[in-house]
Amino acid sequence: MYLKKIKIHNFRNYDGLRELYFNSSGNVFIGKNAQGKTNLLEAIYYLALSQSFRTSKIRDLTNFEKDYFKLEGEVVSRGNVFILNHNYYNKNRKKETYINGVRCSNISQMVGRLRAVIFSPEHLSLAKGPPSLRRKYIDTLIAQVMPKYCYYFSRYRDVLSHRNALLKKRSAGDDLFVWDQQLCTLGALIIGIRLKALSKIAPMVENIFKKVSGLKGPLAVEYKSSLGKIDHNEGNEKIYDVFIEILKNKRDFEMMRGITSVGPHRDDIQIFLNEKP
Repeated sequence: MYLKKIKIHNFRNYDGLRELYFNSSGNVFIGKNAQGKTNLLEAIYYLALSQSFRTSKIRDLTNFEKDYFKLEGEVVSRGNVFILNHNYYNKNRKKETYINGVRCSNISQMVGRLRAVIFSPEHLSLAKGPPSLRRKYIDTLIAQVMPKYCYYFSRYRDVLSHRNALLKKRSAGDDLFVWDQQLCTLGALIIGIRLKALSKIAPMVENIFKKVSGLKGPLAVEYKSSLGKIDHNEGNEKIYDVFIEILKNKRDFEMMRGITSVGPHRDDIQIFLNEKP
């Protein structure tokens, strides 16, 4: 899989329409500061994931003098060619995505068509920043190789929102238990997928770290679940049983606070060097 061509229209400092072709064996961008190198990488990242790695405000991506931007990419994958399009209009905050001219009904249809991993100075906060940054990073990686993960995570957030609403109303009984079951089913699935992904990624991270740093001390990347210690070989059924039992025991506490205190939305990925965080 590689990006063969990109068209950039009114994105960041790219005024008007720009077109760029890439070499399948590798590309290096060289230029003075503030010429658009990072903006080009941001455009490629947005093309792959429908989001920026620099800002959560889409309208900030539009050229200062324009009220819309468009991105188009030609992706070659296993002999097939995909045309990806992203359009955004500031006036009505309208966002459109297309694959080969067919409009996507949800973002999961686009994710995985072009895979992108970015490491920028802002990502240094992954080590010492809040858990939400690390969760988002691993979730983004997983979604690109398993597009259906986007659906699982979206459904989990919807169920979590409904459950929290019931907790705030101090509503117990059958209604809450129905949401508990859905939350635990989806939560167990998400945790299981994260654990398996991390079990494959962690050895690679340690190997690359040793090569780059020259340090001999062990680097470990571990998944810290709010449910307690869980092995990556645990089945989803076992994770579900643990999750549902904890929710049962924490019900009074959570109804008092009005939030769900455990689950994949509370988990973390910890990094240890010489067995120290």
